[in-house]
Amino acid sequence: MHMNEGTQAGVPGERPGHHWRDPDRAREYVQRMDALAEERHRQFELLVRLLPYPRDAAIRVLDIGAGHGAAAAAVLAAYPRARALLLDISPAMIELGRERLACFAGRYRYLEWDFADGSLPQGEGPFQVVVSSLAIHHLPAEATRRLYREARSLLAPGGCFLNLDIVAAPTPALEELYRRLAEEGGWSSGPSGRHSRLHELGQHLEWLREAGFAEVDRYWKQWHLALFGGFVPGA
Repeated sequence: MHMNEGTQAGVPGERPGHHWRDPDRAREYVQRMDALAEERHRQFELLVRLLPYPRDAAIRVLDIGAGHGAAAAAVLAAYPRARALLLDISPAMIELGRERLACFAGRYRYLEWDFADGSLPQGEGPFQVVVSSLAIHHLPAEATRRLYREARSLLAPGGCFLNLDIVAAPTPALEELYRRLAEEGGWSSGPSGRHSRLHELGQHLEWLREAGFAEVDRYWKQWHLALFGGFVPGA
């Protein structure tokens, strides 16, 4: 499932993320993210620097809501021996991702997967790294908590989970400020009414600790966008 910045609520009763099956919507999103390539590169560079492995490590990576593969590509480029499994609900996004990831042929695999209820493919682990980018923020609280627990169960000792996503502002005034700043920066959306399920960063960190992660923290934040996660204690 790919549920990203700028996503609006779908048809009432529709499971989150299923509107990304629309090829036009998928292409428009990728074009918009391409326009922000320099900014996103810096964010993914920081994510990669947080990974607790030497660059020659043969790590396995799970990318949740991978879309066109931007987060996975950043890890694969930095870790030449890494392999990745990319989860997404949208065949249109998967098709675009395969085009973008052609240079990593043989090192990645897409799996069409719906995680609207927080479930992950348990038979695919263990992984050293689980990442997600702009994909989890529409899940309700219980689904998010379940997803964090399942991500923890898929990780090997010493592994990590890193999520680059939008979070709720702690006050209405800050929410309005972040929305305006996001629009001025070209993101076209902030933590407004269309993201009614957003949770505050502190809540995410609490759920990660509850799931069994250690060294949980916000590693970077700009307005509504944050890079946060946790690590699995070593063997």
